[in-house]
Amino acid sequence: MGLVTKNRSSFGNFACQLLWLSTAYNQISFARRAGVVVVKTGHTISRIAQCRVGMPIYSRAHGSLAQILQENPEIKNPDRIFLGQEIRLPASSENYQPLAKLSCERDFEMATAEAPLMASAEPFAIPSAERAPAAEETPLVAANRGDEVYSLLSLSPILSFSRLDGTDLDTNGKATLVSDMNYGFFVKWTQVWSKSFRTFLDTRWNRITIRSTESGDSISPTKDVYANFGGGAEFRLADQRIGVGAGVHSGQEMFYRASSATEIHIDKVMLYSGDLHANYKVLENSALGLSLDLKYSWLLPSSTTHYKIHTGNRVSGTIDIAHHIGRSRWGAGIGYGISTYSSTLSKQKRSDVFLNVCWETELGK
Repeated sequence: MGLVTKNRSSFGNFACQLLWLSTAYNQISFARRAGVVVVKTGHTISRIAQCRVGMPIYSRAHGSLAQILQENPEIKNPDRIFLGQEIRLPASSENYQPLAKLSCERDFEMATAEAPLMASAEPFAIPSAERAPAAEETPLVAANRGDEVYSLLSLSPILSFSRLDGTDLDTNGKATLVSDMNYGFFVKWTQVWSKSFRTFLDTRWNRITIRSTESGDSISPTKDVYANFGGGAEFRLADQRIGVGAGVHSGQEMFYRASSATEIHIDKVMLYSGDLHANYKVLENSALGLSLDLKYSWLLPSSTTHYKIHTGNRVSGTIDIAHHIGRSRWGAGIGYGISTYSSTLSKQKRSDVFLNVCWETELGK
């Protein structure tokens, strides 16, 4: 009898150990392959897609970002997620091993063979203090890249059409000059310091060819290249939908000067200006963007060997539409600008219609 009792006791202990090991294995396995991510500070949808589902991220319609949005139809705007929010992962994420392993393990506490993640009885329970806020509350996790520091590079070829109306103050003669097609290129480097503040440097080059509307007028020169350089700062407000900023620029401008009744000379003058600008994002999501831009520039007094430039200003507006692909953006825009200048010799008014296509991409943190 004693032998039987001892064997039964040993069998019972063995069974309990098997049950404990099975439970522990299931918990570890569940923690490794859990189909839910609880949002923490610094998490973004793109980062979750990269570390937990896979690359490429692509957009709302394709790639790992699209897979996450399909699993979470309640997320209407992927740029707005909240502390404590549960993000369900697609089944394809169960065996995914990210390429940036160390970075992902740090951000998402993913299990490794050397240090398996031991789960509690409720491994993804959300503390009540961190549950997602009501719809009217402000999100606690950043849109897009949060407060990360990173750079943006923008490249944009430009096609423009110009008209210049000038009046010579000595002879009161008038001339109208037109440019049927100007080619230009615009480059902009933006340093994003936080969600609400960024600085930028830019340069623009234009090749302008002009002619007079009067067949008897002689123009010199008829074509030239004009360059412009500048920089400034911008603040983003209202969840980054509104941008306001200021800057300074130096650049070359055309100035009309009549040598005689039928001879017109075009001077290329270096001017300095201060700028104010505003931007409003009418539509912005992971796939599409539509924005309005307004800019006002005032000219600082300047002089040439022939005359002094007293004052001037320029107002321009642009409508841009863009398509987002991962962390890059392709776009196109149309705009209109009008400038007025006054010098000791003449007054002139210049109007421009311009078209552009744009490619912009994010560079690092």
